[in-house]
Amino acid sequence: MTIEEYQKAIKDVIRKYPDLAEAELRKLGNTLKKKAVAKTPSSGEEHKHKLKRSYHLSRVQQAGGTLYLEFWNSSPHFHLIERGHRIVGKNGVQYGFQPGVHMVEQSVGELNEEMPEDLEKWLDEVFKELK
Repeated sequence: MTIEEYQKAIKDVIRKYPDLAEAELRKLGNTLKKKAVAKTPSSGEEHKHKLKRSYHLSRVQQAGGTLYLEFWNSSPHFHLIERGHRIVGKNGVQYGFQPGVHMVEQSVGELNEEMPEDLEKWLDEVFKELK
């Protein structure tokens, strides 16, 4: 199947069977969340798992004919861990750089690699059930 055929098939399913499409999108969102949590480091005993527990998924939303959900981390220092940050002393002098872990970026990349195969299987199952 080409990308255009996938897009058309998915749009048809969304239009005709929105509950099935929402469930699959929610499943993909949960997979992304699990991957990101697994890659997220735990920092110190007092903050243990705080960064991991701060991932959230919105409800499935629709804009026009497109279904989507939002994924975010509510921890105020998440962006520092994801992208990296300067290390600055009390005197304001930079003395290093802590590279980012890129746990969400890596998780999205992995999901993008797996998604075409997973979506093809899902579409095949949906079409079999509906026939």
